[in-house]
Amino acid sequence: MTLITGTITDSAGAPANGRIEFVQAQRLDTGYSLVTQTVATAQVVDGQIRALDGSPFDMPANPEGTAVRLREILGGRTFEWWTQIPATDAEYRSLIPVEPVGTPLYAPPPWLTDVFAARGDALTASGAAVASASSAASAKSAAETARDEAVAVGNTNDTIMAAVASNGVSAFAGVLSSTIDGEARPIVRSRGRAHGVFRIGEDYGGDPTGATVSTTSVLAAFADAAAWASGSFNSQTSKGATVVVDGIFLVNSPIKLVSAHSGLKILGNGRTSSRLVNNTTDLIQILEGSMPIDVFAANVSFETGAAGGHVLSVGTDITLTSALTSGAAVTSLVVSPLPASIASGATVSTVIPNVSQQDWTTTAAVAAGATSIPVASQTANTNYPIGSYVTPPSAAIRTSKFDHCRFLTRNPASSLIRQRGNSNFLATTFDTCDLDRAAGTVPAVDIQTVSGSLHNSNLWLNCWAHGHNTSAAPFFYLRPRSGWYYDTSFVNVTGEQNGGGFIHLYACDAVIIENCPDWDYAPAYAGSLFKLAPVGSAVCNNWEITNSFRLANAGGLGAGVFDIEAGSATQRNGHIFGCKPPGVAPVYSLNGDVKIDGEGQGFKTITAAGTTTLTLSDPRNIVVNTASAVTLALPAVTAAALGREFNVVNVGAGVVTIATTVSGTAGRTLNQWDRMTIRTDGSTALFGRIWFMV
Repeated sequence: MTLITGTITDSAGAPANGRIEFVQAQRLDTGYSLVTQTVATAQVVDGQIRALDGSPFDMPANPEGTAVRLREILGGRTFEWWTQIPATDAEYRSLIPVEPVGTPLYAPPPWLTDVFAARGDALTASGAAVASASSAASAKSAAETARDEAVAVGNTNDTIMAAVASNGVSAFAGVLSSTIDGEARPIVRSRGRAHGVFRIGEDYGGDPTGATVSTTSVLAAFADAAAWASGSFNSQTSKGATVVVDGIFLVNSPIKLVSAHSGLKILGNGRTSSRLVNNTTDLIQILEGSMPIDVFAANVSFETGAAGGHVLSVGTDITLTSALTSGAAVTSLVVSPLPASIASGATVSTVIPNVSQQDWTTTAAVAAGATSIPVASQTANTNYPIGSYVTPPSAAIRTSKFDHCRFLTRNPASSLIRQRGNSNFLATTFDTCDLDRAAGTVPAVDIQTVSGSLHNSNLWLNCWAHGHNTSAAPFFYLRPRSGWYYDTSFVNVTGEQNGGGFIHLYACDAVIIENCPDWDYAPAYAGSLFKLAPVGSAVCNNWEITNSFRLANAGGLGAGVFDIEAGSATQRNGHIFGCKPPGVAPVYSLNGDVKIDGEGQGFKTITAAGTTTLTLSDPRNIVVNTASAVTLALPAVTAAALGREFNVVNVGAGVVTIATTVSGTAGRTLNQWDRMTIRTDGSTALFGRIWFMV
């Protein structure tokens, strides 16, 4: 066995922590044992590699032609590579990377490899024989077929380029062209495929920050070109374009996607070599569409610069700029500029969330940018002040996936993902994505729609959420202005330096937060790490937070800030499992039906000084958290109180006084971290209807 030692650090040279998994490419017979492909795990503690039990870590040496896959899971990030374990003891840093070619995860045994090789040789020989036996007639037939295919491809390309040219984008020799910073560069090359595969051109080279490009909305043109190439283009036939990003591509206007672009695929070669960058406006906008847009993106970095807008913007708030008076006849709605056109006969609504809504029918088509919407005359059903929402037909993104992508903004006032208005954001997955924001003043993921049911069934999986010491806003902020959001999950999302809070959810139902720690925020947190709060009467129900807490946080929590804040008295079915920061007691503000580690009957948190009188309908767990003095008065004991119990815990710096007589004594006190369980039998048979300690 080969002993593996040495020091392992992070990118800054500091000792790393985590684990490393080793998996053999194939089973090995050492002569005295069979080495399987079961995962072998080593722990890394303060930079030192050890076995899980703390003993030195060793591995069998790899025979020639075999290899082992290493998966480094350090600091919440994962990196995979292949190596060969030498026959002599080695330091980890001396292990040599090898290509995985010929060493797949499930490699065939050597005898089967020989069989495959022999079969390949036989097929090669057979092919050569067939080729040499081909007659002149068959060769002529093949040549004629190739000629016909070439003519068909040429006709298709001619159609594509003519359509592109007719839409105002210059075309020559199969190349769409524009200039970057005044220098002519190819932007896209047609691949001549029937369903429209386009390739964004050569690498811009260097840092794109502050650079500009003269062309506009070219990615949308690519999708249109795909429609021309395939002959039809809609989400029902799924004939979307494929755009391959080969380098750093800069735009100075938003890439606007509409329902005609459904089925769009954006593919790249990795976040450092395949980048879409906008330094002046939003990068991607989804503002209109008669049908939902579905997008698949992989291995691409989506970015905005220091003066850029949001990376992905779905929908927009449209508001009244002239008020409506209750009972007055209305024939037009005066609004903020429309982001997209509205057809004649469409239904738009004026909305005051949780108060009133009225539907209107347009009497003429309205162009994008218009500030007035003509509607069929009717009287306003209430007063709609300036700023009331107007909801036209919605934009939508649905059943989409962003895989191994990066979302990056350098603008502190911009979000990575922003949703507004009457738009839909449904059944979309962000898998193994880097979410990287500037230290800013707004949430990185900022979801605020006019009503609920517009942001549902979305999954954030294996992502990294870097807040860069932002304290002014949480990283994730999901809040409908009325109604509920449903079925949103955060699984294995590693936060870093999110001082304004990590995940804040409002009016949510059926939510899972699992394995979501936040690392390395040194000051005191300015916002609760996890927050679940109501919007009006819409409270958070049926939620679960598991194994999620703060790590490497020297400053603790600021005033009125909690590890988990869920303060609605009417919320139902909340669960907290294993959410305890290492080395410190968790600080919760809980109310209603919440259980911790499977126990409890709900919580009531008291943060105000003075006297609070409990009632028999209050939850069992009473948590006092204030620096001021608090007096608790227990309810009167009646027969209905049989078996009633309160578990009182003081987590604040103030003294808690139990005014009611308990076990024969009035005025019992609890200092910080003291607790007392109080019970009554509710009858005169034993104790005479008194409260007593247990």
